[in-house]
Amino acid sequence: MTSHDAQREGNAPFRFVHCSDVHLDAPFACPDADVRARLAEESGATLRRLVDLCLAEQVHALVVAGDLFDEERLTLATEELVAAELARLSSAGITVVLACGNHDSARPEGRMAALALPEGVLVAGAQPLLAEVRDGAGRVVGRIAAAGHARACETQRLVDALPPAGEGAPSVAVLHGFVEGSRGCERHEPLAPCGPDDFAALGHRYWALGHVHERQQVGRKPTAHYPGSLVAHGFAECGPRGALLVTLGAKGDPKVEFRPLCGARFETLAPAGLAQAGDLAALRGACTQAFETLRAGEPRPEIQWLLRFSLSGPCGCAAECQREELLDELGEELTVLLRPFGVLRAEVVDAGVTRPLDLAPHAGRPHLLGEALAVAAALDDDAVLDRLVPAALAGAPAADKRAYVRSLLKDIDRAAAEALLREVRP
Repeated sequence: MTSHDAQREGNAPFRFVHCSDVHLDAPFACPDADVRARLAEESGATLRRLVDLCLAEQVHALVVAGDLFDEERLTLATEELVAAELARLSSAGITVVLACGNHDSARPEGRMAALALPEGVLVAGAQPLLAEVRDGAGRVVGRIAAAGHARACETQRLVDALPPAGEGAPSVAVLHGFVEGSRGCERHEPLAPCGPDDFAALGHRYWALGHVHERQQVGRKPTAHYPGSLVAHGFAECGPRGALLVTLGAKGDPKVEFRPLCGARFETLAPAGLAQAGDLAALRGACTQAFETLRAGEPRPEIQWLLRFSLSGPCGCAAECQREELLDELGEELTVLLRPFGVLRAEVVDAGVTRPLDLAPHAGRPHLLGEALAVAAALDDDAVLDRLVPAALAGAPAADKRAYVRSLLKDIDRAAAEALLREVRP
C-alpha cells in the first residue's frame, strides 16, 4: 500500500451486515397450503427488513455468505424483488457481496449467472474476489475476500482459493462452507470444507460463513461466525432468525450483534407437568402454559408462530396420547385457541409418553420386578457395563463402549416394570 493510499484510508470502523442461507422460494415444512403461502410472503418481507437494517445502521456493506435463493425454484417475482432490494442498497452507496453457495452456484447455466444485478453488487462465483469497501468520502474502510461455489456440489476446499488479507483497512473473508464439529453440521453436506486452522492462516479479522443453519461462533482467533439461516423453513431451525451486525475497529475483537429479522418462528416445546395431566383438557392447558412461557421471552409481539408440542415421559393420559387422531384434534384446538397470539399452526406429537409409575415400593422386593430393578440399578457400575459390551466393539475406547450399552438399555427399569405390571393387571 502506498503512502497516498494510506492517507485515503480512514480510521472509522468498518461496519457491515452478515447473513446467509436465505433460501428464497424454498419450500416450507408445513402441510397447510395457506400457511405456506403466508410464510412465503414473510420470506420476502424479511429480505426487505434486511435491507432496512443496512440503511438504518448506515453500514458500509452487506455480506451474503451463500444460498440467497434456491435456483431451481426461483420465481420471476422473487428475482425482481431481489434486484429491487439490492438496488436500494446500491443507491445508498452500500457495497453488496454475494458469495455463491451450493443452492445458488455460479455454474454458467444457473440462475445466478443470469441475474441482472445493480451496480455495486459483487458476486464471488467461479473466481474469488477481493473488494475494497469505501465510505461516502471515498476512503477505504475495509476489504472483503470471498470465494463462491462454481457448481452445486463443490467438494473442493474453496478456502485455499481465498486471497489473504492485505495491510491497512480490516479485512473480512466470506465463505459458504462446512466447518466440521459445528453445531448442526450433521444436517448439511460436507461441501467446501474448512476449519479454524484455515481461518488463522490468511490474516482476515472476521470470517463470514454460511451453509450451516444454526447461529454460532466457530472461531475466536480470528472471529468466525455462522449467522444461521435468515428465514426458517421447518422445525429443524427453531428460534429467532436474523443477521449479524459487525463492527471492525482498527484494533481489538470485532463487535458482533445479532439482529432478529424474520417475522415467523418455528418452535418445538416440551410441556411440563404431564404426569399430573389426567385428561386431554389438562394436557391442552400444559401446552398452552408452555407457549405462554416462551412468548413471554419474545419482545416482538408481531411474531407468527409455528408450534410443535412434543410429549414425552410419564403422562396421566398416556393412552390418549398414543392415539394419533386425538393428537391431531388437540393440535387443531390449540391452533384455534392460540391464533389471537399469532400462532399460525400447532401440532402435537407423541415423542415417547409413558404411564406414570412409582417404582420405589417395588425396589428390593423378593419378586421378579424387584430383581429387574436391581439389574437396572447395577447398570451404573462400569464393571457391569463392560461385561455387556458386544464383541464387535472390543477395540473401541472404554467410555464409548459404556455409552453405547447405556443407550441400548436406557429406561430399562421402566420398560421392565411396565411389562411385568401388564402381566399381573386384572
